[in-house]
Amino acid sequence: MATWPTWVDFEWRGLQVTPDSITTRSAMDRGIPKQRRVQSDQRHVVTLPLSFKSAAQVVAFEDWVRLDLASGMAWFDFPLPWRPGVTVQARIVDGKLGPLSYQQRTLQAAQRTVTIEYWVSAW
Repeated sequence: MATWPTWVDFEWRGLQVTPDSITTRSAMDRGIPKQRRVQSDQRHVVTLPLSFKSAAQVVAFEDWVRLDLASGMAWFDFPLPWRPGVTVQARIVDGKLGPLSYQQRTLQAAQRTVTIEYWVSAW
């Protein structure tokens, strides 16, 4: 299984982790709505703003996605930066890479946002 490239930097200010709900809520005629669990595994969607220092890093990342991840469809090991020591199996949502924006006229430094997803077993 592929592993997330360690040389890819994150922009921490734009990083977002959004867990899906695993409950359903039912309104009552009177009183407090009822809630109950409807699934055991919870999907987490992570928006990752990536930062590349060179054009070579951009090409290497795109090659990793295309070759190692079968154009973004395959699973990979992703170490959660916000939970040290925890690695999950993740994949790129819809196999899509976000737009690439360059930071300099030399087309070296660049940024791209990628959305990944992973599942966590509920307690």
